[in-house]
Amino acid sequence: MARQKKNVFQQVIGVFGSFGMVCIILLLLLLLTFLGTLEQQYSTLYEVQKRYFESLFVTGTPLRVPLPGAYLLLSVLALNLLVGGMLRMRRSWSRAGVFIIHIGIAMLLVAGFVEWRTSQKGQLRVLEGSSGDSFLSSQEWDVVVTEHKADGSARQYTIPNDRLRALEPGAEARMVSDELPFDVILSGYLPNCSPRPVDDGFIQGIVVEGFVLQPKPGPDTEGSDDFPGVACVIEEDSGQRQVGLLWGRQRVPWALQIDGRTWEVDLRRREWDLPFTIRLTDFTKEEHPGITRAAKYYSDVVYIENGVEQNIRISMNEPLRRQGYTVYQSGFQPTGTGPDDPFFSSFSVVLNPTDQVPKWACWVIALGLLVHFIPMLTKHIKAQSAKASS
Repeated sequence: MARQKKNVFQQVIGVFGSFGMVCIILLLLLLLTFLGTLEQQYSTLYEVQKRYFESLFVTGTPLRVPLPGAYLLLSVLALNLLVGGMLRMRRSWSRAGVFIIHIGIAMLLVAGFVEWRTSQKGQLRVLEGSSGDSFLSSQEWDVVVTEHKADGSARQYTIPNDRLRALEPGAEARMVSDELPFDVILSGYLPNCSPRPVDDGFIQGIVVEGFVLQPKPGPDTEGSDDFPGVACVIEEDSGQRQVGLLWGRQRVPWALQIDGRTWEVDLRRREWDLPFTIRLTDFTKEEHPGITRAAKYYSDVVYIENGVEQNIRISMNEPLRRQGYTVYQSGFQPTGTGPDDPFFSSFSVVLNPTDQVPKWACWVIALGLLVHFIPMLTKHIKAQSAKASS
């Protein structure tokens, strides 16, 4: 009897659920990792991550051909796991372990996607004797427009980081709000730059009071020390325009007087509030004998939540975990040169709803391996015993 011909849908499902598709995906991921590593000679780690691993397609590679990004490849891999590893797999007890392993791998992929889309990552620096209840992003910068009212209160309007990074060279973005008596026009966004006087030579860009923003060459290992900049035009309802430069390292915001109201425009790191407060009581650094390099360091803090205080020690390998937040001891910074000067303790703060999922996924994969291999081992032992007794 002739085999029934598969329709187009079945053929497509067969391709995406095949073992060959897995091999192609893994080879392309290996190639992206290699090219992304080379790219770090010219770009920051953050930019490489965005370009190679958080995109659908990658263009301008050294191979001169566009490549699928890791986001697209991992999405296809998840589809392959669903179709080939779960739906099309023959149902039998002998394959139960393989099915459980596929569930564990799928958990890792889903956790990675949720972490990428929803997590918050930043730094919290606290001086000895001081407290902190918010943390700043290491990579994301927002344009913040603040109105200072006569009663001393302030109201803020935020233009998010995504709008800044979407600015193409030569393009501009206009931000309009019914609550503002002016429009904010942004252009010339640079992820890492510094202001320079125009008398240093011919420099392209928007010139404000003899200065222009110029890109800084060379990569930064982490990207956390990069300071972006953008040209900003305030266009009032009357048509009057004011031009300014916003730079991440400027000490004071750009101050304006419009319609008798006081406004400030600033480019600052994105800030998130914590549902608790950390007060640093003491920072301890132990050095290697004969040198000033730290052997280990840790912070004794008071964790304050709803008026209840708890003494906790945070070290490099013992983070604080509360309400979905993980607070790591990531570094320190002296405030002066004297031996008795106080320290800033630097904490990395991560809010990740899938923080524990990779651990659970590893347990699921380990269980699948046991379910798959123990019966095979038992069968092999029995066969060898029967062979030896015969």
